[in-house]
Amino acid sequence: MSLVTSLSIIELFLLTFVSLTLYTAHFYFRYFTRKSKVPGPVPLPIFGTLLYSYKVGTFNFIRDCYEKYGPIFEIYVGDNLITHREIYLSKPELLEKIFSNSTKSNFTLRNPSHDGMDELGFGKNGMVMNSDVASWKKNRMLSVPLLMNPGFLKNQVYVTQEMFKEMEICWKSLYDDKILLEFTSLMQRFSLDLVIASTLGKPSYAVKSLYNSLDGTNKQDENSSAYKSSQDLIRQVHSFFKSILFFEQPAWLRHTLLLYYNNYYLNEMKSLNNSIENDIKIRREEIIMDIKNGINVQEKWRDIMSLFLLKYSITENQGKTSQIQDFDVTDDVIRSNLTEVFIGGADTTANSLSFTIYYLCKYPHVKKRLFDDIDVILSSNTSRDVTFEDIEKFEYGEAVIKEVNRMTPVAPVIDRSNVAEDEIGGYSFEAGTRFNAFMAQIYKNPEYFKDPEEFNPDRFMKGSENVSHKYNSYLPFGSGLRVCPGRHGAMIVMKTFLMCFLKTYDVEFFDKNQKLNVSFDVGFHCDEYKIAITRR
Repeated sequence: MSLVTSLSIIELFLLTFVSLTLYTAHFYFRYFTRKSKVPGPVPLPIFGTLLYSYKVGTFNFIRDCYEKYGPIFEIYVGDNLITHREIYLSKPELLEKIFSNSTKSNFTLRNPSHDGMDELGFGKNGMVMNSDVASWKKNRMLSVPLLMNPGFLKNQVYVTQEMFKEMEICWKSLYDDKILLEFTSLMQRFSLDLVIASTLGKPSYAVKSLYNSLDGTNKQDENSSAYKSSQDLIRQVHSFFKSILFFEQPAWLRHTLLLYYNNYYLNEMKSLNNSIENDIKIRREEIIMDIKNGINVQEKWRDIMSLFLLKYSITENQGKTSQIQDFDVTDDVIRSNLTEVFIGGADTTANSLSFTIYYLCKYPHVKKRLFDDIDVILSSNTSRDVTFEDIEKFEYGEAVIKEVNRMTPVAPVIDRSNVAEDEIGGYSFEAGTRFNAFMAQIYKNPEYFKDPEEFNPDRFMKGSENVSHKYNSYLPFGSGLRVCPGRHGAMIVMKTFLMCFLKTYDVEFFDKNQKLNVSFDVGFHCDEYKIAITRR
């Protein structure tokens, strides 16, 4: 019996050894006979080039590859035991095709179809992660006009200002003359409040819940049902952010060793979907009632959900679903587009504002110039509300935001994929190849930006000679057919926040030796730092 058992173990070992040997031989045969031999580190079976990045970190590994292999190189990423290659492009000239605006472009995808996104419900829905070109085009037709709607853009100034006022109330309840804050955490909460108010037209109390955790005596709104349900929404949205990265893991891993987390995120996603769909039904009833009562609904309802309903769902028949080119604009379609706004809005805005305030603390002469510009725009009446016209005049504020994004871009890498074979940089690539525009490297290249390590917002002022005029050298919101549809709204929000903040307050580091600590996953994230805020 023991002999049979030992033979079985030996046979199992031999089978495993032979399988791994054959897999390795096949892997390297495919690698060395690949059609386009782009330079890059030699990958390992299963792991690709992942292990090379453990010592230095993913971003440093990518940057080292650029230094060693040049403006076009490849790395390999493991996925379902089959590694796929990703092509990095680090010169504007190489980006022309992947960021083409032509509807005939082969680069209409951000990424090839992925079972993780399909399981999460986004593989064929919405815009950001949709890998079904026909579905993406139809969703784009729905969303872009709303996100570019002048009424919505003007309303972003109002919503941002109201969110800032609510945050001020929380400050005053805890602090007297000097306000000490962990700023990144605050911006994450503020951005979540902002994106939910802009998208769903309701409060989320994210900032208030943060201050309630700090104040043991003054629990604002904590006993209201709206406050309690908002806490569930906040948790679900945070889980949603985490699930995007989690579902990039191979299916076999998610469905075995990580099954608990897989099911947890799916349940949270289901709860978030149900919550938003319920909000859609309630809002539809509210709008229909307002129409019956003769209320100007176009003026009253300016959040994205209401704009969707007013344009595509609420017709003369009150609630009948409309169609656009044989595409049913159902509640499910509206919900998937609303959910994706969370992806493009909350996290990127929080990090951009956190980076911006850091640089203003580090460079007080830039902060002083912002003070002066704001005083001129507001005619020294800093107690009045900010208007859309004020934001349009705030050119130096926009230049500061752009320079901050050049120094520490929230999107250091922008991805695309081709739907048909195409050629880039003299290499031919089969359909489904992943391309990454290495924007962080382009932004620090002196060929495109003079003195690239110097923080100089003036390079983005009109008429400046310090900014690159090279096409595709500065793409904070991407470019081409997949350009960020919310880019104008995002800039308005950030400029409004800066003006609301700096017209009243001065800001400096709590620790004068504060360093900028940045983490990287799919983008740059600003790690926590503490600031001191005083009235000007």
